[in-house]
Amino acid sequence: MADDLTQPSLFGNFIDNFGNTPLLEAVKNGNDRVASLLVKEGAGINIENAGSFLCIAVARGDSDYLKRLLSNGMDPNLKDYDYRSPLHIASAEGLYFMAKLLLEAGASVFNKDRYHSSLFLQVHADITGF
Repeated sequence: MADDLTQPSLFGNFIDNFGNTPLLEAVKNGNDRVASLLVKEGAGINIENAGSFLCIAVARGDSDYLKRLLSNGMDPNLKDYDYRSPLHIASAEGLYFMAKLLLEAGASVFNKDRYHSSLFLQVHADITGF
């Protein structure tokens, strides 16, 4: 049975009626060994509106969940409908530890939102007044 789990045809990037993949379900439920096996065999989280999903995860402040998402292939530079990155959300909400996790995972301070503002520019404006 365990060998069946590694067959791409059985899990692949299948999406259920709720928009979840097997990898996302494993990550949500903290099943790190299953998630690791699925990633090793080529599964992806592949969800609709992944940027918004990750921004919501950051806003909730669940650092363990964020770590699991990032370690299983979620891109820290994804953006929501307003082109805000998870790092924009963490910074705006004062979520230092979440911002630290995102930066360690490769989040960019140069991502611009729909108003063409980046965290780099916001910090520069705060320091200089411009």
